[in-house]
Amino acid sequence: MALAKMSCIHLLQRVCPQTRKQKIFLFSMVAFWFVYSVLAFAFQCGFPRPWEVRRGKCAKGGPLISAIALNMLSDIVLAGWIMPVLRTLKMEEEKRRTAAILFGIRIVYVWFFRAKLVLTQCAGYLLRLVFKPGKLQSPSIVPTPLVSRLLFNLSSS
Repeated sequence: MALAKMSCIHLLQRVCPQTRKQKIFLFSMVAFWFVYSVLAFAFQCGFPRPWEVRRGKCAKGGPLISAIALNMLSDIVLAGWIMPVLRTLKMEEEKRRTAAILFGIRIVYVWFFRAKLVLTQCAGYLLRLVFKPGKLQSPSIVPTPLVSRLLFNLSSS
């Protein structure tokens, strides 16, 4: 996903040339999101054994939620980055609107990530309710692979 965002930045560079500071900002934003997400997921269960998933040891969704929120924020920035340039173009309104829609389609993904946040939290509560009825608590391990697979299957159909 980080490579797709980098590709989007390169496309933006070809369509509307940017200053060095703007390029550094966009690339560092995506790099920060990528590194943070990898580290947050890799070490959410803490040390000395981060690969052991045990109740009470792992984070309760905090790293997941912040990584998804940063992903949403970077998508919003990338989708809106070209809009001021498109507004000043001297072309027909319909063509300008079409170009804005094509470049702004990344905002649709923000809604998918928002749905992933909600579904992940709901799935955690539902699993907790099914396996331990009467003890509805915050899930200690959020079932992200299950939710990701469900969203993938729903978007493929």
